Order: sequence, then structure tokens, then C-alpha cells
Amino acid sequence: MNETPDRREEAPEETPRKPAPDPRRESMRRVIMLIAGGYLIYLGVQLAMMVYNGTAEGSGRIVSLIAAVLFIPCGAVTLVLNLRTVFQSFRDSIAAMPDYDEEDGKTDGAEAAEEAPRAIEAPAGEEEAE
Repeated sequence: MNETPDRREEAPEETPRKPAPDPRRESMRRVIMLIAGGYLIYLGVQLAMMVYNGTAEGSGRIVSLIAAVLFIPCGAVTLVLNLRTVFQSFRDSIAAMPDYDEEDGKTDGAEAAEEAPRAIEAPAGEEEAE
């Protein structure tokens, strides 16, 4: 006889959701990554220059060359990916801004704010107390 063990279907436990990242913290992280990418490129170029000029000797020459070959592309990838993200977030923030109308010198949000008080009027028959 084929007996299968009794398996109860358990509901998956709810995992606590991570809070949304703080935009200031995220932008600071991007800036640090940009600096790190630039520094990796700088170090790679300096190491390559040491090998080219003959300043590095012996096994240090091989290590410097290997490090330069690794640092330059890693720094470039880090720099490019973070620059793309920074520019994308910049474009998104500009797209979220209200449009500026050159004719009356107001944004769309300002026009809506001006119209809102007009919509709220006292009911007919009631006068303001003086």
C-alpha cells in the first residue's frame, strides 16, 4: 500500500516588510559610491603608471599590474552604474515638479491652490458676523 504522510499546508509566515529607504540616505550612499569608483580608477591609473615608469620592481611590478587591471574596470563600472542611477533620480524629481506656465507666471499647483478657496463659500442666506 502506498501511504503518503499527512502534509498540512501551512500558510507562509508573513515576513516583516523593510521600511522604504530614506531618500537622503540613499543619495548619500550614491555619492560615496561615486567617490569610491573614482578613487578605484585613480588608484588603477597610478599603479599602471608605476609599472610603466619602472618605479615598481620585482614581484611588486606584477602585483601592481594585476591590481591596475582589476581596479580600473571595477571603478569604471561602479562610477557608471551610480551615475546612471543619480541621473535617473534627478530626471524623476524634475518630472515630479509641477509645470511652470510662462504666461501667468504660476505653476499648476499654484492655480489649484487659488481655485480651492473660491470653491468653499458660505451657504446662501448666511452672512458673516461683523
